[in-house]
Amino acid sequence: MVMPENNKNKSEILKLSLKKLRLHGWSDELLEEVSYELYKDHHKAEIIFGSVKNLVDYYLQDIDNKMLEKLKKLDPKKLKIRECIKQAILIRINLLKQDHVKETLKFFANPLNADLGLSSLMRTCDHIWHFAGDKSTDFNYYTKRILLSGVYSSTLLYYLKEPDPKKIEEFVADRIDNVLTIGKFKQNVNEFLTDKFNC
Repeated sequence: MVMPENNKNKSEILKLSLKKLRLHGWSDELLEEVSYELYKDHHKAEIIFGSVKNLVDYYLQDIDNKMLEKLKKLDPKKLKIRECIKQAILIRINLLKQDHVKETLKFFANPLNADLGLSSLMRTCDHIWHFAGDKSTDFNYYTKRILLSGVYSSTLLYYLKEPDPKKIEEFVADRIDNVLTIGKFKQNVNEFLTDKFNC
C-alpha cells in the first residue's frame, strides 16, 4: 500500500525530528532545521504540521498506534484485567527512549502545552482500557482512566531513573495492585452507604 504523500512527509519529519530532539527539544528551531534538511525550505514542515505542538501530538499518536499493533499479538480474553493493563503499559514504555520522554515532559511543563499533555495521556489510557475490555459508559469510565493515568505517569517517571525492564515490570505490578485496592475500598464504601443509608 502506497502511503499518502502528506502522511509520508509527516512520518519523515517525525523520524528526523527525533534524531535531533536532544539538541533542539520540541521547538520552532527543530522544525525549521528538519524542514531545511529534508526539503531545503525552512517552512515546509511547519506548513505540513501547522505547529510544533501538532508534531508532538503526532509523535504521541504514533507511539499509541505502535502499542496497539503490538497488543494485537495478545488475546485479552485469556488475561486478567490487571495483566492486560500491565502488558499494555510495558509495551508502550518499551517503545520510548529516555531522551524523547525528557524533552516531551519539558514541552508539557509549558502551561501553553499542558492541555496536550493531559489529552494525550487520557487518550493512551483510553486505548489501554479498551484493550482490557472495558465497556463502561457511566462515571466509572472516567474514574478508571484517571486512576490508570496515575499508574502510567508514575511508571514513566520511574523509567527515567530506572530503565531496567525487570524493575519496571515490578513497579507497574505494584502500582496496579495499589489502584485495585483503592477500587475495592471505594466499592465497599458505596455498598455500605447503600445498605445503611439507602444512598
